[in-house]
Amino acid sequence: MKLGERISKRRKEKGISQEQLADIMNVSSQSVSLWENNQTIPTMDKLLQISEVLGVSVNYLVGNELDFDEDVLPVARARTLFNMKLIEETLKTVLKKMRTLTIVLSAVLGFFALVLLINRSSTNYGNLGIIIVLESVLISRFFFTKKNLRESAIRDFEGDQNKEYGFDFYNDYVNISIKSQKTDSKIKLSYKDFSKVIETENYYFLVDNGRYFPVYKSSLQGNVGSLRNLLRTNVKTYESPIEKIDNKTSLMNLKKLGTLKILSTILFVLSFFTLPLALIVVEIYSKFLPDYSNLSSVENLWIMIFVLPLPVASIITGLIMKKNAMKGAKNIVVGAIMGGFLIIYSSFPLVFGAYISHDYSYVNDLEETIAFELPDKGLVTTQKFDDGSSMDSAITDYESDVLFSEDEEITAFENRLRSSSLWTNSVDTRNIGMLSTLASFFISNHDHFMIYNVNLGTYNELPASSGTYHMLFLAYDSSDNTMKIIEYVIELTIN
Repeated sequence: MKLGERISKRRKEKGISQEQLADIMNVSSQSVSLWENNQTIPTMDKLLQISEVLGVSVNYLVGNELDFDEDVLPVARARTLFNMKLIEETLKTVLKKMRTLTIVLSAVLGFFALVLLINRSSTNYGNLGIIIVLESVLISRFFFTKKNLRESAIRDFEGDQNKEYGFDFYNDYVNISIKSQKTDSKIKLSYKDFSKVIETENYYFLVDNGRYFPVYKSSLQGNVGSLRNLLRTNVKTYESPIEKIDNKTSLMNLKKLGTLKILSTILFVLSFFTLPLALIVVEIYSKFLPDYSNLSSVENLWIMIFVLPLPVASIITGLIMKKNAMKGAKNIVVGAIMGGFLIIYSSFPLVFGAYISHDYSYVNDLEETIAFELPDKGLVTTQKFDDGSSMDSAITDYESDVLFSEDEEITAFENRLRSSSLWTNSVDTRNIGMLSTLASFFISNHDHFMIYNVNLGTYNELPASSGTYHMLFLAYDSSDNTMKIIEYVIELTIN
């Protein structure tokens, strides 16, 4: 039979109700109920008083189940006064993981929302609405939970003033006394009974079955270092911003370390989205530029360097964590990898810049070669292949994308084009063999074509004999005033 059962049995034998016993003991009836249900334990002075009221000895009540070790000095002692500051710090500790998860998931959802906003479509707007609802629910859930917990804690505080926790830490267990206007009880718990201990700047929170017992660190007396080792060694989970690494110690206070840890977690997660975010930045930048060249995606990659501060921040945070005796290697590694990718991709325009030109004189010089006047103004992107680019028997020397920009010149050019025999509205199947594989890709999305044999000076016509020929392929799209020009050398076999 346990202590609570003995108290209940003897009380009933004496014909005393819980309320009557509570009045005699000058405690609340709830305290008596908690004693009898073995949820809390009376303090030694209350046990003496109970034994007198019920007419039994303390030994009868206690039996062999409790040993308060009154003759053994505790490793450390502490007293914690329940106040509003404690309520706020307890809520912050209880909601820490939920807060971090809310921030990280909100950042991830925000990233996908940004992607959908850039790639606008009716389908994306529907998905965007779903993301907004999910993010609203996520954030609302956190603040709703925080509000309910805070209001509940304040009600308890206002309804039971001057509550004080007392802690006596021994080698294998801790005695916890709880005193207030309505409660006077004592609990004995083994260190292994606690699911975790959370260390903050001001408190150790001992967690048992969802209950948080706050130990005010400034009130600790005794061997504080031994106590910390006891908690770290015996409790299942010990959470603290301070982690010992290479016998170093932290240079920051716990509050700043806690903030640093949250920041490192957010940067670690966001670092995985570095490349997609960089591509979004490129996409946004590209929207402000004329979209006429298939090389623009490569030329605009330099803008990715503006996302570099994200992985750099992750690396710096990791280094600061290591300096302050925390685990920051994952931030350094992920930041270095993602930062390396950004530097490589953003350097593509420098690597390939020597082979890309925007000199419109190439188009003007072409007029003389094909003996046909082209618009004098526009934008051009020309890629030069030094050693040629071969996909088949043809070797490409130049590939150009042209956007004509003057309306009057475009109108005059299209009039000449429609009345000229040098241009065709489609490529004759007999002439397909004169095209390189690259040139054949652009037949379907253009409406005017010219295939010019530079060696023979002929237009849209197969040569009479086999040989290696220097060719020009021009394809014009009248819907957006763009032209594709491919200059190549091809080996033809005429049967």
